[in-house]
Amino acid sequence: MPTNELETMPSSPLRDAAAVGQTLAQLHMLHLDMLQRIHMEEERERQRELEKAERRQEQEERDLQRRTEQAERDEQRRTEQAERDKERRAEMDEREKTRDEKRTKEQADRDEQRRTEQAERDKERRAEMDEREKARDEKRTTEQAERDKARRKEMDEREQARDEKRTKEQTTREEQRRREQAERDNERRAEQAEREAKRAAESTARDQERRANRVEQLSERADRANSTAREAVAELAEQERRLEWLKQDAATKRQDYDEVAANNRPDWEQKRAADIANRAEEEVSRGIAAVAKADRRVENTTAEYQTALTSLKSARQDYDEHRPRPETGPAHQNPQEPTSTENQNPAPPTSEHEQSTAEADNTAAPGETLAETAGAEEPDVIITDPEGAEALAAAQRVAAPAEGQHDSAAPTEAAKPSPAPAVEQTQTPKKSR
Repeated sequence: MPTNELETMPSSPLRDAAAVGQTLAQLHMLHLDMLQRIHMEEERERQRELEKAERRQEQEERDLQRRTEQAERDEQRRTEQAERDKERRAEMDEREKTRDEKRTKEQADRDEQRRTEQAERDKERRAEMDEREKARDEKRTTEQAERDKARRKEMDEREQARDEKRTKEQTTREEQRRREQAERDNERRAEQAEREAKRAAESTARDQERRANRVEQLSERADRANSTAREAVAELAEQERRLEWLKQDAATKRQDYDEVAANNRPDWEQKRAADIANRAEEEVSRGIAAVAKADRRVENTTAEYQTALTSLKSARQDYDEHRPRPETGPAHQNPQEPTSTENQNPAPPTSEHEQSTAEADNTAAPGETLAETAGAEEPDVIITDPEGAEALAAAQRVAAPAEGQHDSAAPTEAAKPSPAPAVEQTQTPKKSR
C-alpha cells in the first residue's frame, strides 16, 4: 500500500491501543503501590508488637523491683516495730518491778508492825494470866500441903514397908525392861538405817536412770534434727542448681527470641518465641522464691539442731555430775550407762591441728581412773555422722544474708547451660559440700 494511503488511514485504532497501554500501566502502578502499602502496614504491625513486648518486659521488671522494695520496707518496718516492742516491754518490766518492790516493802512494814503489836498484847495477857495462876497455885499448894501432911503422917508407916518391897521388885523389872527396850531400839535403828540406805540407793538409781533416758532421748532428737538439716541443705543446693539452670535457659530463650525478631520471622513464630521467653523468666522468678524458701528452712533446721546439741550437752553434763565415782580402782564403763556424747556426735575439726587436739582430748589413758578424769573439762558435743558435719558446715555457710546467696547463685556470662533437672527425679541428691 502506498505511503500516502497509510497516512490517510484513520488513527482511532492507534489511539485506542495507546489508551489501553496507558491504562494497563496505571493499573500496574496501582497494584505495586497497594503491595507496598500492605508491606509497610505489616512492618508497622511487627514494630508495634515488638514495642508492646518491650513495654510488657519493662513493666514486669518494674513490678519485680517494686515488690522487692516493698518487701525490704516491710522487713525494716517489722524490725523497727520489734525493737520498739522490746524497749516498751523492758520499760513496763522495770516499772512493774519497782511497784512490786514498793508493795513488798510496804507489806513487810505492815507485817512487822502487826507482829510487834501482837507480841506486846500477848506479853501483857501472859503477865496477867501468870499473876492469877500464881495466886491460885499458892492457895492450892497451901491447902494441898496441909492435907498431904496429915495423909502422909497416917500412911508413911504403912507405905514404908510396901515401898521397900515394891522398890526392890520395881528395880528388878525396870532393869529387865531397860535391857529389852535397848535391844529392841538397837534392832529398830539398824532396820531403819538399812531401809533408808536402800531407799536412798533406789532413788539415786532412778534419778540416774531418768537422766540416762533423757540423754538418749536428746541424742535421738539431735539425730533427727541432723537428718532434717542435711535434707534442707540438699534441697537448697538442688534449688540453687535449678535456679542457675533456669537463668541460663531464660537467657538462651531470650537470645532465640532476639534472633527470631532480627530475622523478621513470621508473627506467629515471633509470638511463640516471646511466650517461651516470658515463661522462662517466670520460671526464674519462681526458682528465686524456691531458693529463698529453702534458705529459710536451712536456717530454721540449723537453729533446731544447735538447740538440740545444747540440750544434749547439758543433759550429758548433768548425768556425768551425778555419776557415782569410786575413790580407787580403774575406770570402768557401766554397761547400763548411755554411750558418751563424744562417740554419738563426733564431727571432724576445721583443721588438722584442731583434729589432733580433739583426738588427744577425747582419748583417755589406759590406766586413767574416774577420779582422775572427774575434774576434766567436758568436751563440746560434736556431730557423729560425717555427712551431718558437712550438712552443718554447709548450713553455717548458707546462713549469710540472702543477697549474697542470690548473687552467688546468679549464672555468669561464660557459664554454659546445663541440662534441665527432671521434675520426676527420684534419686537422692548429693549433699552440698
